[in-house]
Amino acid sequence: MLNRSGVRLSLMAEIDGMPAGFVMARVDYGEFGQTADEAVMEAIGVDPAYAGQGVGRALMSQLMGNLTVLRAGAVRSETDWNDIGLIGFLDAMEFAPAQKISLRRPV
Repeated sequence: MLNRSGVRLSLMAEIDGMPAGFVMARVDYGEFGQTADEAVMEAIGVDPAYAGQGVGRALMSQLMGNLTVLRAGAVRSETDWNDIGLIGFLDAMEFAPAQKISLRRPV
């Protein structure tokens, strides 16, 4: 981990001094031997007490601003196929299916 290059981002939203949500992302400038200007959003969450109040949108807006400064050309994320709520949110935030296929094999 200490030898990895790149930038890690974490943001927290507060409402009335209370944590309302968070987002975590990274910009590694490439993986699998390829250079890239792509960021990875690793996690986003909103406290259910603050759902529907624009917390997720505010976090995404700030994240996109930060990634623009870091010169990331795109951001990608992964979610479970059946996580309809998160897929709907990401769709509203203008995410679309990527051209990459993630492959996995049990050991």
